[in-house]
Amino acid sequence: MTKLPLTTRVEFIVELARRLHEYGTAAPRLEAAIILVAQRLGLNCDPLSTPTSIIMSFSQIDDEVGGLAETTQVLRLPPGEVNLKSLCLVDEIADQVISGKLELAEGRRRLREVGLSKPSLPATMLILAAYAVASACVAAILLTGWAGVATAGCIGLATGITALAASKRPHIAAAFEAISALLATIIATLVAVYLVPIQVRSVVVASLIILLPGMSLTAAVRELSSQDLVSGTARMAGAMAVLLKLAFGTVAATQVCALFGLVPPAVPLQ
Repeated sequence: MTKLPLTTRVEFIVELARRLHEYGTAAPRLEAAIILVAQRLGLNCDPLSTPTSIIMSFSQIDDEVGGLAETTQVLRLPPGEVNLKSLCLVDEIADQVISGKLELAEGRRRLREVGLSKPSLPATMLILAAYAVASACVAAILLTGWAGVATAGCIGLATGITALAASKRPHIAAAFEAISALLATIIATLVAVYLVPIQVRSVVVASLIILLPGMSLTAAVRELSSQDLVSGTARMAGAMAVLLKLAFGTVAATQVCALFGLVPPAVPLQ
């Protein structure tokens, strides 16, 4: 496999790096995986991964010619999200290519197919249900009562629908967290004022719990502790930006509701 053209091997490694990044792999693991695969393919690779880009420098020693071939690839990518199923598929393809069971061209084609695959309608419905169930369960843990649990579940479903809409519209995706927090606070306030008294703050927290950047903060701390300072700092800043957008949406909705006289009654903790 080391006798294959440099371009063929580099194309496979670049596609592999793209998919690992897309599915939420932290910088230390991504860089280690790329270095290992490159070595198995007879290349030296110096990668630099950040939440929004990957830079890879490749080199090889041609024994027959005695020269050094070099190339550098720069990828500009959006921040990835954890997708365990796709990560397993990518790892399986990489293992098959390294073991020689799969040709590089075929492996690259399969990697691209993993990236192009879209969730089916049943999978989409399960995703929406997961948003609702997660919010409802957290509301139950926070002891918001059955009304609060039902409200949080409905808001979670609305958040899931907003997430699906944002995934297809980049101009909405940039403000997705703020929009979700705005909707969650307004819906919870309307329910508390016109339908049944609920603990608005607890319901809003439960509804937005799935949007909190827990995985991003964990990955950022891991990268900082591994001395991946560029990636760790950038990921930490991204997580803080998400928290700020959630806070902004909640505060803005609270002020709008107060402007129209929609002030929910105080409800004691149950």
